[in-house]
Amino acid sequence: VSKSAPKQLDPFAKGKIANMHADVGGAYHDVGQYVDAVREYEKALTLCPAFHDIRTRLGTTLREMGSLVAAAREFERVRHDSPKYLPARVNLGLTYYTMGRRADALSEWQQILGLEPTNKSAAMYIAMVSKVPEAATTGGRDVEDVKDVKDSFAPRSIKPR
Repeated sequence: VSKSAPKQLDPFAKGKIANMHADVGGAYHDVGQYVDAVREYEKALTLCPAFHDIRTRLGTTLREMGSLVAAAREFERVRHDSPKYLPARVNLGLTYYTMGRRADALSEWQQILGLEPTNKSAAMYIAMVSKVPEAATTGGRDVEDVKDVKDSFAPRSIKPR
């Protein structure tokens, strides 16, 4: 029995496998199986924690599940690690707004416009929030109290409870 050297692993193997987990997570997400989607996104991030697009998908799924604090934490991590990755920051603003943190949401979207003045998503959310009277938002209630907040402009993927 010969002892041959172990096969050289493709240097991109972890990334490929992480993307496979993310694809499976996306399939689970698309059929409303959010818990399974979260598990797959977490598997992907265990392999490649710096894949900000996957972390953003995880945060979006957590928000859709009503886990607002966990969602914000994921988006904040991306903002910290890669401040110019704007999809996470747009979602962070939306999550802040859903939590009743209107000023933080507006600040996040305004910062995005400072980085990319043509960002349509940030501009759209600023315009929409500006039309909603502050009393129509959560009014500063604690995060625990706003798990089921129904925004007047929530994306269709967010299902009100």
